[in-house]
Amino acid sequence: MIKLYKRDENGKVSTYYEVWVEPENRRIVAHWGNIGENGDVEAFRVKLLRYLEKQVDDILAPAYDDGFEPLAPSEHATLVIEYKIDGAGTDADLDKRQNLEEAINQKLGWTGLGHCDGGATHTGSMDVACFVVDFDIAQKIIMD
Repeated sequence: MIKLYKRDENGKVSTYYEVWVEPENRRIVAHWGNIGENGDVEAFRVKLLRYLEKQVDDILAPAYDDGFEPLAPSEHATLVIEYKIDGAGTDADLDKRQNLEEAINQKLGWTGLGHCDGGATHTGSMDVACFVVDFDIAQKIIMD
């Protein structure tokens, strides 16, 4: 997946444009919108006689021309969702954490905010770690 972002006049990340390849469906998907919103999606059929990388570059070219660019990992904030469990937790607690991670990852991804990077179990708590481009909007989206 290639993720690009554009900043507003104040330098704040305001919009996103991302592209990923779905080989099983023989398509390239572009997804774009305002940070915190689901945005729009367009699918492109993979052309078998052209290099896949060139096809992706062609889809990304207008976004690059419009000022979109990748963000360095250091430009992402870390958002941790932590909740209490009894002791070291049960298999049901682990299932709950994995389901939470998947749901939050989907929500952050479809709103251009970022992604989850795994979870951890501690004595008395579990957490899910996320990397986001706007902490405040991500927190609001997750809390809703």
